[in-house]
Amino acid sequence: MSSLQVEPREENVAPKHLRKRGLVPMALVDDQKQIRLVQAPVTEVKRAISQAHGAGVVEVQISGEKGTLNTVVKGYEQEVLTRRLLSVTLMQVSMDEEITVDVPIVSLGTPEAVEAGTALLNHPLSALKLKGKVKDMPDQIEVDISHLEVGHHINAGDITLPPGMTLATSPDATLFSVQIAREEVLEPEVAEEGGAEPEVIGEEATEQA
Repeated sequence: MSSLQVEPREENVAPKHLRKRGLVPMALVDDQKQIRLVQAPVTEVKRAISQAHGAGVVEVQISGEKGTLNTVVKGYEQEVLTRRLLSVTLMQVSMDEEITVDVPIVSLGTPEAVEAGTALLNHPLSALKLKGKVKDMPDQIEVDISHLEVGHHINAGDITLPPGMTLATSPDATLFSVQIAREEVLEPEVAEEGGAEPEVIGEEATEQA
């Protein structure tokens, strides 16, 4: 089980200013469903999440308080392009409790057309929402995409889940798809000078008749 030291969130400090200082704004939901705003260094948060067991169990120590809390990563927000961690929500749990959490999706392999550079891979979702007991929750969901052809896709409902898990994400949600890369549109060639005279239509054509 990984551990994380957090501090109460600084008052009157916007989340974006915390991120600039290398801190992750976090929300901690305790067993009484009360929300506490906390913060921790981004490097420590990433370490704790990467070392977490199963559902992402993290033993949290709040600075200035006695005891620790068993929590899971209820959800997180990342920038789409850079994957920079923007915020994290932790929820206090017991190991036999049934919860619903976001489990990361990891792709295996590369589609042939994408490898050749003739197609693009789309990956709209970075996590699946699963429901199950904390102790049975997987660290990640691996999806083999090496066989994916142009025009084909893999939806959430196509994934075989670990025993005891129930899909909470819409089964129609697309996880991966491959589409042909757009070809560059060429500008039409301009006729060279000295070529054939253009056909005259309209009023000028009437006058010349």
